[in-house]
Amino acid sequence: MIEINIVGQLGNQLFEYACARQLQEIYGGEIVLNTYEMKKNTPNFRLGLLDFNLNENVRIVSDRPLKAVNADNYSVKLMRKFFPNLYFNIMASKGIFVWKSARVYKELPKLDDKIKRNIVLNGYWQSEKYFSGISEKLKYELTPKYPIKEENKELYEKIKSTESVCVTIRRGDFMNEKNKGTFYICDENYFKEALKKIKELVPNCTFFGFSDDVEWVRENLEFPGEVFFESGKDPVWEKVRLMSACKHFVLSNSSFSWWVQYLSDSEQKKVIAPDIWYKTGKHRHADVYQDNWELIHIG
Repeated sequence: MIEINIVGQLGNQLFEYACARQLQEIYGGEIVLNTYEMKKNTPNFRLGLLDFNLNENVRIVSDRPLKAVNADNYSVKLMRKFFPNLYFNIMASKGIFVWKSARVYKELPKLDDKIKRNIVLNGYWQSEKYFSGISEKLKYELTPKYPIKEENKELYEKIKSTESVCVTIRRGDFMNEKNKGTFYICDENYFKEALKKIKELVPNCTFFGFSDDVEWVRENLEFPGEVFFESGKDPVWEKVRLMSACKHFVLSNSSFSWWVQYLSDSEQKKVIAPDIWYKTGKHRHADVYQDNWELIHIG
């Protein structure tokens, strides 16, 4: 069994599922998506993963984690911080492997036959290195269950028939006081430079804007070419379909933005991103960057 404690919205959930899915490929067993923490701490969030063609050996529960395997439990935090080897050995003796991710990739140890029966994952797992061995399987499984909405067929065909650039402008929760100090990086200046750069790389491009605040984008950003906008009202699975159909990408520093470029099958893909992912913390660059990205300096 590979249990992952689900946190965050769809972008985060995709990272969490992808990490568990690679471990499933290695060790077998079922994936258990535990939504307890998500429902407790963010009751307005939903399990967006349900809208995709996940591996059939997946089960969903909403069970309170046992204290011993809850990485957010105070006693567990102390044990992991000051006596990590002791904690690992105690859990291993019970046939359980508990791991919590940080902002940077850390290789998971190879597990023996006893431990691999019960793996518990906590955290965000935001690095392609956690699932690099199953890229094609993920791209198949992370397609929407549902057909394209009738009102989006014309937009979808335009995306497929042009040198389309998906421009993700996330505002919404990034603009509240709690998150702004950590996440608000991609301002007007960033998009001005990013749009200029992608135009240099793909001179005949057509822009497609996706945002949770389309009116703000229309009023504040100037696109150096023809631009079309998604309504902003589509369900998230439909946004994934439309955005990942694009050939090139201008990213915001969001996990959702990361995933739509990852799921694109464009062979000549150009990706523009900010050169930091967080405003604060030890690892401001995180571990989300891919080798082929062009980075815009954030002052």
